[in-house]
This record gives sequence, structure tokens and C-alpha cells, in this order.
Amino acid sequence: MSYYTDTQYSGQLPKGAKKDLKIFFFDSVFKNSKKMLDVGCSVGRIMEIAPEKFEGIDIDKKALEIAKKKGLKVKFANITEKLPFGKESFDGVYCSQIIEHLEDPLHLVLEVKRILKKGGKAVFITPDYLISSRAKRNNFWDDYTHKTPFTRQSLKKISCDAGLKRFRSYHFPGRIFRQLIRKGIISKEEWIKIEDSPFVTKSHDIVLEIIKQK
Repeated sequence: MSYYTDTQYSGQLPKGAKKDLKIFFFDSVFKNSKKMLDVGCSVGRIMEIAPEKFEGIDIDKKALEIAKKKGLKVKFANITEKLPFGKESFDGVYCSQIIEHLEDPLHLVLEVKRILKKGGKAVFITPDYLISSRAKRNNFWDDYTHKTPFTRQSLKKISCDAGLKRFRSYHFPGRIFRQLIRKGIISKEEWIKIEDSPFVTKSHDIVLEIIKQK
């Protein structure tokens, strides 16, 4: 039994979450992406948003079997090693809740940079350690497979160390602001402008958006 395959990612992606992902990434960052990779795709829930565009990789063979039964294009890969793709293979890369599991996350960022086409875009999503550590329980360490905690500043630093020049980091909105964004009351870009305010609610997740220079 696998916690991620059998518990966390076993069900369908909720409609609200799917809408959030479309607004924040697939209708904005990846709007013009034609060939995308989901790094750590698990059972393929994210890939189902745009299956015609996606390939996926994961180390969990059971999860990959489930994804293949859905008709998704996935394969086994160990992301601590060289990714099984040539240089400039994709114009979009999505990687959620993965880099915090790695002892050498810079290796993965460099590999994503390598396989991105010039002008290609990537999104990394990871828990904000500063938020989780302020909670009554530090839930970042509730997952024994977590290795490297991140903050907005450390995401910016790893981007610099990877030789990237075009990137930005921000928090994913909390429940109330996600509802406002879904209803079109405020936009994604308006959220990013106000998210540093102490009066807005944020989720525990931080986002890193990068663009590979042409």
C-alpha cells in the first residue's frame, strides 16, 4: 500500500481545485504550451486537465499503472538521476509537491531547465515551511519522505543557482481568496500584488514560476 497512491491521490481532482489550476496555470502560464511534462505525475490527476498535451513521469510503479489505465502517456523515471528526455523537449513543465522530497533539489531544477525549450515555462509548487512551522503542529515533518523545506526566499535562491533569470515566487491563495478568484472578482495577477499584505489569507503552498531565456 502507498500513502500517496492509495490515499492522497486516489480520488478525482475536486472541481474547485481543477478550476484553480486552470486559472493559475493552464489558462495563463501554460496557455500556449503544446507539449508538457508532469514531473511526479502519480496517478495522473493533473494530466487529465489537458491529456492531449501531457506526458508524465513518476517512480511509483503502481501509480503509473493506474495512469496508464486512464490512457495517459506516462513512464517510470527516477528524478534524482538524469531525466529520460533530450535537451529542449518540452515547452511546459509542471512539478507539484516534489522538490521538498529531494536531498538535492537543485539537480531537478537544472534538469527541468535542460529539457525546457527556449521560452518554455515551468511551475514548481511546494509547502512554505515558514507557514507550516508557525502552526501548532509543524505538519511539514508529518511526511517522513520530506527532505528539504522551502520558503519564498529559498525558491528564489535555487532559481538563481540554476542560472535562471526570469522567475517569480508567490503564495497560493487561501480558501476565501480562491473563491473570489474563481468568481472573477479579483484576478490571479491582482492576487499576486496583494498577497504580501498581512490582511489576506494564504495557503501553505508557494509557487515558483520560471521562464527559460531565449
